[in-house]
Amino acid sequence: MSDVLSTYSFRDVNVSFSNTNLGIAILFGGGSTQGVNEITVRMSTDRTTEKVGADGSVMPSAIPGDNGEVEIQVLQTSVAHQQFLNWFNQLITLSLSGNVDNWATTKCFIQLITNGTSHNCSGVSPVKMPDIPYAAEGGTINWVFRCANIYNS
Repeated sequence: MSDVLSTYSFRDVNVSFSNTNLGIAILFGGGSTQGVNEITVRMSTDRTTEKVGADGSVMPSAIPGDNGEVEIQVLQTSVAHQQFLNWFNQLITLSLSGNVDNWATTKCFIQLITNGTSHNCSGVSPVKMPDIPYAAEGGTINWVFRCANIYNS
């Protein structure tokens, strides 16, 4: 007989983006309806590489690096999209005046409360303004945020 795994529900995922310097407090999850469709946490650094010698011997290398990305797919007319857009525009406005001090100072925390797994991200900033679809019906928008450090637990 096989074991039954714990039940997954997106309503058990909580997410926060915060930056006290910029007054950013974006919160969603826990059953709220803010138009979030999917969240992906992606590490960027390959932690192992291998160099193969001319004789076929293999030398593995352990590479440090906890950087990565958080990609959040939202509905085109969602509250979440508007919040991310406001944050992005605030960063752009500050940078146009020569102030990039807070560009990558936001923090993001993602937790699945049913089993306690989480991602604690720091040095978070948007990669670019996402592609925006205009079609017969509303679509989704993918916001990608680079993170200088992601701690997985």
